[in-house]
Amino acid sequence: MKSQNLWLLVATSLTFLSGCSRLESTSSPTVAVNSASRSMPNSTSSFTPTKLVTVTVGTTEYRIAAPNGESETFLKAQIAPMSNGAVWVRIPHLDAMNGRPDQPYALYLSKKGETTLTPDKAKLLLTEPLYVIQNGQKEYIEVSSVSATNGVVLYNVFYIVPDAPQPFGPELWMFDTNTNKNTKITDYRVASGYHFSYGASDGYLVYDKQMPNASAGLDHAIVVLNLNTGQKVPVSPKIESNGTVKFTINGRDTSVQLTSVG
Repeated sequence: MKSQNLWLLVATSLTFLSGCSRLESTSSPTVAVNSASRSMPNSTSSFTPTKLVTVTVGTTEYRIAAPNGESETFLKAQIAPMSNGAVWVRIPHLDAMNGRPDQPYALYLSKKGETTLTPDKAKLLLTEPLYVIQNGQKEYIEVSSVSATNGVVLYNVFYIVPDAPQPFGPELWMFDTNTNKNTKITDYRVASGYHFSYGASDGYLVYDKQMPNASAGLDHAIVVLNLNTGQKVPVSPKIESNGTVKFTINGRDTSVQLTSVG
């Protein structure tokens, strides 16, 4: 099973997510919110060399490994340019039968001007656990996209159970490259009429959980977070038909364009 960029966000919509309905979320596994315990101490950041392919993000061409023949659309979602370089996802080899990764996913930062995205030319930011244990079974973690702004990296994960028809529990996480703090922002659903979108601007992260209502429409649950503090901001956001969320804070009007995931 193959997985498929906010503002300068998640690249369009993720091919994998739009192509596969998710199982309705069960409770998410309990995971630590600091980078040290989110990383696997006994895991290795070793990298199996594979052919590099060229993808264009913005106006820059990058070369990145596609060990499972990933599409250009998916690969673009694994690269997030920043002012000091580019954050990217090291993609492991996936088992052809059940989609299980044989190594943990990892986030790297390549320095500004470096366009060949390999571990030997980059700084390791975070290694995800290979799997978590929930309900008595191993759930393998896969990173589906990454985006970045103002030193903050946002990335989406889901959980693969071998032989299960679909992955579980999409989640949005935030990694602060200045403090190395890794925080789960929220879980969400993108199946059975449920939708999720998010974006960031002017130091604020906004996400919108959309759910079907009795009138065959959608109700919106919009949350605004301060990216510097990670705290919710008490505002009254309004969403427009084009996905722009507007709100006023400290007398200043702010708008954030959201991009749909799934």
